[in-house]
Amino acid sequence: MSGEGEWPLLHILSGDADSQPVPGVIRLKDGQLTSAPVAVENDLDALGEPDFSDLDLRAYYSPKPVIPMLTSRGCYWRRCAFCVHYKSAGLTYRRRSIAAVIDELRHHVANGVGHFALIDEMIAPARFSQLADAILAAGLDVHYYALAKPARQFDRELLGECTNPAAATFSGAWRAAASAYWT
Repeated sequence: MSGEGEWPLLHILSGDADSQPVPGVIRLKDGQLTSAPVAVENDLDALGEPDFSDLDLRAYYSPKPVIPMLTSRGCYWRRCAFCVHYKSAGLTYRRRSIAAVIDELRHHVANGVGHFALIDEMIAPARFSQLADAILAAGLDVHYYALAKPARQFDRELLGECTNPAAATFSGAWRAAASAYWT
C-alpha cells in the first residue's frame, strides 16, 4: 500500500481489490506489479475516529492511559529542508474540524481516558488557540502532549490558553527555546 491507508484497507477487506484497481494499492498480478494512483482524502472528518475498544489500555507502561490523536495531516509550515513529512501527506495540510476533535475527546473522556498525545506533524499556533478554546468551552478535563514549531505567535497569552486548564506538554527543546525567548 502506498499513501494513506484507510480507504484502500476498506476496499481490500471488502474484497474490491481483487476485481478492480484500488487507489494506493500495489499488487502482484501475473508476475507484474500493478498499482493505481494514490488518493488523498481531503475531508478528514469522513474517516471517523479510531476504535480502541479492543485494547486493554491499562496494559501499557504508563501511569495512565494515553490515546494518540491525529487532528491534522501534513504540516502547515512545509519549509524545513530536512523534513519530508509533508510529502507523505500528499503535499497538503488538512485538518479535522475542531468539532470532530472535541467529539473524539468527549468519547475518550467518557471512557475514562483524559491523557492524549496529539501526533500531528506540526500544529499551527492558530489551531492550538482554536483547540484550547474549544476544550475550555466543552468543559473537558484533559491533558495533552503536542509538537509545535517555536513561533512568535506562541506568546504568553496563547501558551496560557494552551496550558490552563487543559494542560499541554510541549517538547523539551521547544520549552527551552520559549523560556529563553521570554526571559
